[in-house]
Amino acid sequence: MGAGQLSRQHKKSCAPCRTSGAGELADSKKSAINGEYRRPAGLLLPVRILKGTIHMPIMSKTDAVKIIYSCAALYEKNLSGKNVLFLTMDGDHSACFETLFLPSNFQHLTGVKTELRSERFYQAALDNKLSANNIAFDPNGTTEIKLSVLPQLMSIHVMARMVGDFDNSRPLLIADKLAGTVTMAMGFQSVNSFYVPNSALKLDMRDITTKATRRKVAAIFVKPRHDKVYKTLTYIAKGLAVDDDALLPALRGKVDMQNLTAAFHIPRKSL
Repeated sequence: MGAGQLSRQHKKSCAPCRTSGAGELADSKKSAINGEYRRPAGLLLPVRILKGTIHMPIMSKTDAVKIIYSCAALYEKNLSGKNVLFLTMDGDHSACFETLFLPSNFQHLTGVKTELRSERFYQAALDNKLSANNIAFDPNGTTEIKLSVLPQLMSIHVMARMVGDFDNSRPLLIADKLAGTVTMAMGFQSVNSFYVPNSALKLDMRDITTKATRRKVAAIFVKPRHDKVYKTLTYIAKGLAVDDDALLPALRGKVDMQNLTAAFHIPRKSL
């Protein structure tokens, strides 16, 4: 049996091929480029038009809401109402930057568009009371990308391994600092004396931060926002002691070393 016969036999036995011919799909694409869209029979995925092209969402709104629900619970447990301090080292020099996570920041991290106010959106997500009608995907396709990494970024207080200043290489991204890994990052904007989260990125930190400011994370500390000093250590790099002479200058007055706790053994040079 020749290739032409196989093709004709396939079309006879395949429902999508019988209901949606190549000519119909081509006509549909042509209409889409002209600003219209007519879904060809058999094409089941929702389609959005982006600057003359057809953009196929990689997830449904129902799936997006499920991700938002689970991430809201993690955000509430790990980050909401807390300060996270990222400590870095460059030779013998240590430095840190402090972040503040508020309920109003969560919606920005999801990348969805909504008519709900940010605080109301967050509470609805915590209460599992969002619906597909409450959200819209950004037409540039970034919502799905943000949601694909958001579950992992809800543990930014333990998983960040690099920080640095944004290099302005992405025109649509507004950020001052970034924290993350070689596969994902969280963007922060400076507001008053803290940096607040405003974006979730599926990008390599090395590709979006300036080389001069890029540093490995030495340690991470967390505290309730109204506490004056940090008493919880969530990460420390291998081989470092929390009371290392090189770390202390940046932590002085910020961390209570005497009452510091962690979910793991805290390495100290004095022990």
